[in-house]
Amino acid sequence: MKRVSSYSLLVLTLLTAVAYPCLAQPAGTSPPQVRLATDDMTPVPARLADLAWIVGAWEGPLGDTKQEHIAYPAIAGQIPGFVRAWTADNAITFYEINAFAEVDGSVEFRVKHFTSDLAGWEPQAEFVRHRLVARTGDTWFFDGITFERTGPNRHTVFYRIPSGEKAGEIITVHQRRRADDHRVSSAETNAEGATQAKAKAQPTTAGEVVTLASTSAILRDNRIGLNPERSHRVYLPPSYAASPERRYPVVYFCHNTFWSPAQMFADGNLPQLLERGFATGTAPELILVGTDFTGPTTGSLYENSTTSGRWLDYLVEEIVPLIDREFRTIARAESRAVIGDFWGGYAALKLAMRHPDQFGSAYAMHPVAAGNGDLPMTYLDVDWPAVHAADSWDALPADGRSRIFTAISQAFLPNADRPPFYCDFPVEMVDGEPRLDPDHFRRMQRAFLLEEQVADFAANLRSLRGLALDWGRFDPTQAHVISNRRLSRQLTDLGIDHEAEEYAGGIWDKTWDAEGRFATRVMPFLGRHLAVTQP
Repeated sequence: MKRVSSYSLLVLTLLTAVAYPCLAQPAGTSPPQVRLATDDMTPVPARLADLAWIVGAWEGPLGDTKQEHIAYPAIAGQIPGFVRAWTADNAITFYEINAFAEVDGSVEFRVKHFTSDLAGWEPQAEFVRHRLVARTGDTWFFDGITFERTGPNRHTVFYRIPSGEKAGEIITVHQRRRADDHRVSSAETNAEGATQAKAKAQPTTAGEVVTLASTSAILRDNRIGLNPERSHRVYLPPSYAASPERRYPVVYFCHNTFWSPAQMFADGNLPQLLERGFATGTAPELILVGTDFTGPTTGSLYENSTTSGRWLDYLVEEIVPLIDREFRTIARAESRAVIGDFWGGYAALKLAMRHPDQFGSAYAMHPVAAGNGDLPMTYLDVDWPAVHAADSWDALPADGRSRIFTAISQAFLPNADRPPFYCDFPVEMVDGEPRLDPDHFRRMQRAFLLEEQVADFAANLRSLRGLALDWGRFDPTQAHVISNRRLSRQLTDLGIDHEAEEYAGGIWDKTWDAEGRFATRVMPFLGRHLAVTQP
C-alpha cells in the first residue's frame, strides 16, 4: 500500500469523485508554496521552540468536509498532535497521529494514519516522514507540505499530491484556532465579532511584560554546554508604573521542559488570567517571574548537578536577589510563592521542601516524579543499548523516554569521569545486555523522587503558609497519577497541611482557559497565602 500524508488521503478519498477547483491548484501555478527534499540535502537548522505557535486546537474546511488538528505542548523533543476529518453527515474519514520532532539539529514532521476503524494506513513500524527543506519566518517548508502562519489565530497548510492523476497539484487548507482554544488572540477574534463576551470580561487596565537579561556564574559549572547568558520575562501588574512607592509580592513560575519564558507569555493568555484575578479581587496584584530554565537538551530538571547545572542554586542565589534588586518587591518569604506545571510542578515542591526561607507557599500543577508509580525501571521502554552506544545528545534515540532518562541520569547520577554524558545510568550494559544496577537505581531514586525526600524535609513543609498540588486523572502516564495520590497521603501521614485535588482531565487541558485551574485554583490560593504588607 502506498504511503501518503493525511492531506493527500483526505483528497484522494473525498475529492476524486467531486472536483473542488478552488482548493486544488495545477502543478506549477504556485511553486513557492511547497518544496521537495533531495536525498543529499543537508538538514536545515531549526528549533522546535520556534514552532510553538502551532500548539493549540485548529479547525478548517476542505470543501464540504471538516478537519481538526490538536497540537499539544512540546514534550521530549516533540510537539505531538492528533488530526481527525469527517464529512457533513459526521462520517469519520480518517484519524492521524503526528509530531513535529527535533532531529539532528533540525525539525521534521512525522505522520501516521488510521481509518475510521483504527486500522493503520501504514505498516505497523512505519510512518510518513517530511523533512524540513527551508524556513522563512513563520513559514515552514517540509518535504511536500508547508505550514504558513498567517495571523495569531490562523495558518495555512499547502500539500502537494505526490502521485496519481492529480500528482503535483497543490491542496490548500486554511485553518483557524477553535473558539474554545485559550490561545485565541482576542484582537483578531473581536474583529470578527466572535468574542464579545470574552472582551467584556477583560480588565480595563493591563500590566507589562519586560525582558530581563542576566549572566549566571552558577550555570557555568556544567558539562552539557549551558549558556550562562539568560533571558527572563517579568510581568509587572497594572498599577506598577503609576505607584512608585508601592511594593508587590512575587510569584516565581517554573516552566516545563522544552519550554521557555518567551513561550510562557507569547500568546498573552497568562497576563489576561492574572489581570482578571486582580480585577475580581481573587488575588492581589503581584509580580510574576518567568525564570529562564532553558538548556541545549531538555532544559532544567530542577536539581543541583555538576553535569547538567546547579539549577536550584541558580534560582535561589542569583535570580531571587536579582529580582529584589531590580523591582519593587516585598523581599521576604511570606510574600513569595513558587508555582509550576509538570516538571515545573516538581520544581515548586522541591523548592518548597528545601527553601522555605525563600518561598512561603507553593502550588504544583500536575507534578511529575512524585514517586516511582507502578512500573519497574526495566519496564519503562527505554532503549538502553542505544543510549549507551550514543556518543552525543544528537546521537541518542529520538524517542522521548530514552532522551528524558538520559537527562535524568545527568541530573541525578552525575559522574565527572564518565564522558560523553558525564553520568552513571540506572541501567548499565553487562556482557552486551542491559541490566539494572541496583546501587545506581537507588541513588537516583533518593535524589530524584519526591516521596524519597519528603520525610527529611517535613519540618520545612510544615512551616509553609500554603502548599497545594493537583493532577489530572487521565494523564496517559498513569504512574504520575498513582504517585501524586501516594505523595498526598504521605504528606497527610507526616502532619503536613496541604491542599490536593485530582480532577477529571489530562495534563494541561483543564488549566489555562478562562475558567481553568490556574484561574479558579491557583489564583485563589495565591490570594489566601501571599502576604501583601511590609513587616
